[in-house]
Amino acid sequence: MFSKRRTAIINEKVIEKAYSELKLTGNEQNKSISFNRPDAALINTVYNTYFGQRNGVLQRSVERCEALAHEFMLPGACSLCTGRAYAFWYPKEGELTLHEFAFENAHDALLLLERIAAKHSEFLVELPCDRSIPGIPCSAEAEPLSMIKVLRDDCNWLRKLQPEPFDVCAY
Repeated sequence: MFSKRRTAIINEKVIEKAYSELKLTGNEQNKSISFNRPDAALINTVYNTYFGQRNGVLQRSVERCEALAHEFMLPGACSLCTGRAYAFWYPKEGELTLHEFAFENAHDALLLLERIAAKHSEFLVELPCDRSIPGIPCSAEAEPLSMIKVLRDDCNWLRKLQPEPFDVCAY
């Protein structure tokens, strides 16, 4: 499956500009805001609201969202949510790209990005070509994206099947 995506570069300066442009205030220092790992119900609701109207997007079940929530609790994976926004990522030395980022409103999206930027000074968010984060610029050109991904050797049970069910080198 092939699609198109755009990329947003996120850092503290970009977030401050977005708050200013949208006339919102950054409340991360407010102790009443909680940041947690997302649960299946939140993932399912926010994902289907954010992506649900797009043609070709997988409609997720609560069971699939439970598996996803569990996957991003494993060592080497990160997840975080606040309000009606969540993010998943695998940290890498020297670079960070959010694996999945979905939200229902700009305020929650910016709060979550602000929290991630506090730990990772700059990172990328890949978005569907028809989506954006309010107040944050994205790359002008939508780039092709292959939805067929080479599976990771270290956590992939499909590669252990003999014979392999597909040619992993073809992608």
